[in-house]
Amino acid sequence: MRENLWFASRLKHPEKDFDHDSNIDRVLELLKLESCIDTKISKISGGQYKRVSIAQELLSNPDILILDEPTSGLDSLTCYKTVMVLRDLARLSPNPMAIIVTIHQPQREVFDLFNHVYILAIGGRCIYEGHPSLSIKTINECSGGLHFDADQYNPASYLVEIASSEFGEKPIEALVEHQRRDFKRRIALLDTAIGGQLVGTPGLKKRQSPMVARFKSTLSNLTGSNGSQRLGSQANRLTGHHLYAYTNEAYDTSQSQDELPKGIQVGSYHELDASKLASSQGNNIVSNQEARVSACDRQNKGQSEGAQDSLITTAAGQPLEEGEFYLDDRLQTHKHNHQGHFLRHCQLLTKRSWLCLCKDPMLTTLRFSAHIIVPLLITLVYGSRVGKPNACPLYETDMDLIDYARRGAKRLLNLQDELRCTFENVGLYFLSVYAFTFSTMCLTSLSFPLNMHVLLKEVRNGWYSIPTYFIGKTLADFPLEFILPTVTLMITYPLTGQPSSYLEWRFLLATGIFVVTSLIAQTQGLIFGALFMNAMQAAVFVAPVSTTPLILLSGFLIRISQMPIYLQKLSTLSYFRYAIESLTIIRYGFGQCPCDPSVVTGEPVSASGVPEQLRTMTNYWLSTFNNGGNDTIANLASDENITDIATTTIETVTEQPVDFFQDLTVLLARANSFGADIKTCQDLKPYPMIDFSLNDDQLYVWVAALIATLFFSKVVNYLVVKYSVKWRL
Repeated sequence: MRENLWFASRLKHPEKDFDHDSNIDRVLELLKLESCIDTKISKISGGQYKRVSIAQELLSNPDILILDEPTSGLDSLTCYKTVMVLRDLARLSPNPMAIIVTIHQPQREVFDLFNHVYILAIGGRCIYEGHPSLSIKTINECSGGLHFDADQYNPASYLVEIASSEFGEKPIEALVEHQRRDFKRRIALLDTAIGGQLVGTPGLKKRQSPMVARFKSTLSNLTGSNGSQRLGSQANRLTGHHLYAYTNEAYDTSQSQDELPKGIQVGSYHELDASKLASSQGNNIVSNQEARVSACDRQNKGQSEGAQDSLITTAAGQPLEEGEFYLDDRLQTHKHNHQGHFLRHCQLLTKRSWLCLCKDPMLTTLRFSAHIIVPLLITLVYGSRVGKPNACPLYETDMDLIDYARRGAKRLLNLQDELRCTFENVGLYFLSVYAFTFSTMCLTSLSFPLNMHVLLKEVRNGWYSIPTYFIGKTLADFPLEFILPTVTLMITYPLTGQPSSYLEWRFLLATGIFVVTSLIAQTQGLIFGALFMNAMQAAVFVAPVSTTPLILLSGFLIRISQMPIYLQKLSTLSYFRYAIESLTIIRYGFGQCPCDPSVVTGEPVSASGVPEQLRTMTNYWLSTFNNGGNDTIANLASDENITDIATTTIETVTEQPVDFFQDLTVLLARANSFGADIKTCQDLKPYPMIDFSLNDDQLYVWVAALIATLFFSKVVNYLVVKYSVKWRL
């Protein structure tokens, strides 16, 4: 818990000379948390957990503390202790602090601890506002026939039953009417005080601030039925159906409602030094008056007092449209309040995110286990030979047909085995990329929604801005995303027989491809985690499913050249294609097939080992069947199963004089080179490079495309996080 408060204090007070230890000790003493300061958050009790959440906000010495159901899920004793701590906090805090709490059906002992309660019935109608001790009198006198037995019922429970229409609509309407009349009477007195006493009160500026003018305008508008109805409807939208209890020890509600305190501070709606006002006038302070009365007159429709309905104005004097709600900028706590500390916040959030990753057993332990166990399993299945063959073409400038006929079967079988190994090796790369992007994406989309709720709370409370969180999160994730793929390749690369290179540049480049791909997959998981922050099951399902189109367009399951034209264009959006083809070039490109430029000159292969008499006689015999041969060639050309190589050879035969052995040599040479026309050393490359139509220069393009995809996905991730948080603020 100490670490939690340590980061909270530094995020709220990023100044270098701030005494964070004293700040933390002060809050611990106020909330009685000294005994569990060195306990993990996951091991503290429910009541202590609630107080830790309150302690985080108290580190910034707030003027107003709003708590939404701080007692939910607590037993009766813990609930009582929590509210007692809040009451003592309002009393003993060194700065004036208003504490506003929402609570559902408290016990009588808890109900009596509040200094002021505000109860809403169904529809957002105010049925009671005031001190808890006066609720019994109000029910008995103003509920239209109900009688409250103090010995039998809890006042809070009884009020909740009334608010829920357990006794019908008549008591609700009677209490609402009573609150409406009392509200208008107090507003009239308050307006008189602001116009008379407060303007001349020491501590006020001579020139009224825009907030004073706006508040006085609001008061005058509230006396009209339509104005109060409009403000009440907005309050209903903001509050919902909750039991509100506002704790503020500075206000004594037991005094007569007909008497108005001589010194009044109204929330933050005018520039007034509360301590000077209290000392000069000798009276208590009413805080947050507008929040206390905003929803009481919602049912005044049709009850005109003869006052004209004028528009409520903002602090700048601009009128509000009907249905619009004005909120002062100083109350928008989700705005970033620490300008000039961007780098400091980035540093703190990076450190905190890194510690969370290291201490998260689900995200970190499982990912490390997956990146060790899966490579070992892959190595066990594929063996140590799969990465060794290159499947280079059998290029020869002079082919001895007699020798080829004697040893051709063995050579072809070896070549076939190499081809199969290259297929399996490319499949190994594909499986590795898919397995680790899948695991990274699933774990991230599962864990990030939990972080999103923390982000939402802290941004709403003004701890930091979204850009600083995003940068900190990105920097903290990078070391792990770099280490895990490196560990994976350190296991699979040597154990599956992948080739070595100068300074191991092939291994380093392959590691870089895995790192960038893993970062893209992690970002994709973050995007879906942010989109489905309230439905983790949907995030875990949708994130992996979204990779299916990218895999289909990667060119591994089906060649891109065999896809429709529009799908070939869409394949440029698949980062799986960039990753697999980049890994293929790294493994099989850059001179994996030995080549002598003096031998590979581009000249046609020549046939040897055939006696000249046999060559002449065979050519003469074939020429006598020229017409029949042409018919046979035409039939072969019309056959759907004939290969492009055979078709090219047949066309050559039909156009030139018959040279059977030379044409047979050319045909065999093209078959041994996998159909490639080898004229230079750049054309002499392994079969996977020929099959995927890859060149060495494409590696730079695909790496740039991967980096661009990562950058674009990070931008999309930031926008999704930003607007997901903004939409929920």
